[in-house]
Amino acid sequence: MDAFLSFRKSYIDSPIARAELLYLRRIDKGRNRWLRWVNRLPIVVAVFANLVPVWLPLLPSIRTDICAVLMIVATYTVQLNVALRTLTLASHTIARETQSDSWDSLVLTGLDARQIVLSKWWTVLRCVWKDHLAAALLKIGLVYGLLQYFTFVTPVSCYSHLGGVLCDRQNYGYTQIYPYYSPAIALITVILILVVFGLAEAGLLAALGICTCMYAKKQRIIGLAWAVVTRGILALAVIAFWVVLAMQLQSMAVRLRYNANATAVWQLKPFERMHIIESAQVTLFPLADGGTTIVTNLVRWNSDVNHVVERFINIGVVLGLYGLLTRICLRMAQRFAEHHRALHPPS
Repeated sequence: MDAFLSFRKSYIDSPIARAELLYLRRIDKGRNRWLRWVNRLPIVVAVFANLVPVWLPLLPSIRTDICAVLMIVATYTVQLNVALRTLTLASHTIARETQSDSWDSLVLTGLDARQIVLSKWWTVLRCVWKDHLAAALLKIGLVYGLLQYFTFVTPVSCYSHLGGVLCDRQNYGYTQIYPYYSPAIALITVILILVVFGLAEAGLLAALGICTCMYAKKQRIIGLAWAVVTRGILALAVIAFWVVLAMQLQSMAVRLRYNANATAVWQLKPFERMHIIESAQVTLFPLADGGTTIVTNLVRWNSDVNHVVERFINIGVVLGLYGLLTRICLRMAQRFAEHHRALHPPS
């Protein structure tokens, strides 16, 4: 309890955190009213797009392909907008001190580098967590659409195209799109995991924005650009890794020449290797899609408890990666603050 109160006093309710919160909220209120409505337009489009699977089942067809593209573009346009807003606010927290030449005054207050960085990071999270929550909840419709689509994925068609391998081997061809335990539990599971991934993404983006802008110091635009490029490279690297593994899976499937009755053949060593590759894909892809794919594969109808446990392990691993990347960014920001004459934190 004492440790929590100390943390709250040093970072959450510190004078610098309160000042930053007022400053960031003033920036939001200062935006043009019409610009705020324009920013809400992608959310409205995404809501309607993600309602498509409710009244139009996504069966394998050209219509489904068009609807899927619309849903993905609408959903991740909102995600991109929220990510840019988070990085922009994070850059403002540093530019406020450096461009107004008040950094030296901040350092002279006696706050160490850790207090400065964590207070600013926590303030950014307080400003953007609702946006990331909304962006995460929008993915529910996309998850439901993928659940419908995966119903018609069979072992024969799975590796015939890159999209098929988004569904792991234990989910092919089931006629139900809910887990065997309860649809209500499935919905709660989807919501909780997507929200956790959304907040993890918010923490990473806020830390990344503070880190790059702390390094650039007075060049806020350059620091913001570095943050955008760095997060983009991470997402593209994950997608490229997924494509490479997907092509490898296709090649292996062609060599093995499996057929529609290949369920029993999954016990062979080549298929065990394919299972490992699939697990790597499902584990890393949340760094690019915010958890949509891994949640879809988790809540598919499956009576195998090992499958559920395996997916939760995958989720734990990728959340650990989020935490590690966030910690690295915060530690680097702290080092840059120390380089700019901020006090070293007590050991």
